[in-house]
Amino acid sequence: MLVAGPLIVGVLPIMAAAVILPPCKEEIYSWAREQKAAWSGGMDQSGFAQAVAELSRAQDIPFFDLKPQLDAAARQSYEQTGALLWWHDDTHMNAQGHRAIVNAVYEQLLSGLLSEHQQTTVR
Repeated sequence: MLVAGPLIVGVLPIMAAAVILPPCKEEIYSWAREQKAAWSGGMDQSGFAQAVAELSRAQDIPFFDLKPQLDAAARQSYEQTGALLWWHDDTHMNAQGHRAIVNAVYEQLLSGLLSEHQQTTVR
């Protein structure tokens, strides 16, 4: 059962697969690497993400590109405190970055479950 606060969202009778793709540090902070104005990089989906999305669609597997959510979380963190979601000297996420991924995945799964519930109750 998936529980959101006191609200029971639904029962998951089967397990399902999904592809969840977080962006790499260079995608989110490209402006820093290229020494440009903060957040001047584009939000285009990477070539890798496009290829994975296409393969996922071909196999009818849900695909979630977390770049928009991680970009928003990174921007908010940087503008409020100057903190990054990745370690300064590494390509791995720090605790704040992992928290942002968990929140993004939770939102995606919750919205998908609510959408499925609405579709089944409308029929």
